[in-house]
Amino acid sequence: LDMVRANTQPNLHQASKEQSDYYTCSSEEESNLTVDLPLIDVSFIEADILDALLELSLLTGVSIITDDSIEGMVSINFVGKSLDEVIAAIIAPGNFGFKVFDTFIYVGSQSPISPSFHLLSSTCMYKPVFLHPKQIVELLTPFYQQYVNYFEGHDHISIVAPDSIQDRIQKDVLIFDQ
Repeated sequence: LDMVRANTQPNLHQASKEQSDYYTCSSEEESNLTVDLPLIDVSFIEADILDALLELSLLTGVSIITDDSIEGMVSINFVGKSLDEVIAAIIAPGNFGFKVFDTFIYVGSQSPISPSFHLLSSTCMYKPVFLHPKQIVELLTPFYQQYVNYFEGHDHISIVAPDSIQDRIQKDVLIFDQ
């Protein structure tokens, strides 16, 4: 494990989720926990993902909490990246996600059967314009279908998924329903 240094440039990356006219989503305030952190210069060589996340926590002073599913190895180099960007890249090989809360960052499995799925997921409702809700669900790949619900007799679908998967499903649904 090779750790370099944190530089002192301010973090210019701020995550902002745009709401669409087609979707109704549960509203959550974005946390500012990582906004003012300096950009990070760090390298990991054949490091365990848990060890890499611990080093990031020590480097930045931000608590990073993980669930039991986090495992794997990572070799990667970052220069001038935000904490959010570094975490996203480190966990990218697995079906892992993270969410920034007011006092900590949670990293866990994005699987709907994970006990901690509720910590990473949000809910959106979509009312189709041109297609029947069932058709939209059937057009999604099986991987994305596990995050989408449709009930017979209703005119909408619900999507319960972590933000990165939520965003992808929303984009796909808008493509299908035109």
